[in-house]
Amino acid sequence: MAEDLTGKRLGPFVIERRLGQGAMGAVYVGVHEAKGSRVAIKVVLPAETKEKSDKLAARFEREIKLLSQFRHPNIVRFYGASEDQGIRFYAME
Repeated sequence: MAEDLTGKRLGPFVIERRLGQGAMGAVYVGVHEAKGSRVAIKVVLPAETKEKSDKLAARFEREIKLLSQFRHPNIVRFYGASEDQGIRFYAME
């Protein structure tokens, strides 16, 4: 299990709690500090090797590209992606 980011700041968000974790990443509840809005934040987990890290990063970027294209009431809305403190993440509703 990766380091828990609860209580830390990631970009404009303060992480409240972890929702879950899979093979590629972890999802947290975060609050946009300036706006007060709650979001789900997905982060890429660290990999054991450079090769695996590169594959995870490429997969994460594809996921961001796909999610950013969707506009449907039954699919979560993509808010944006960034990197902070070496952690790549994106925010969604």
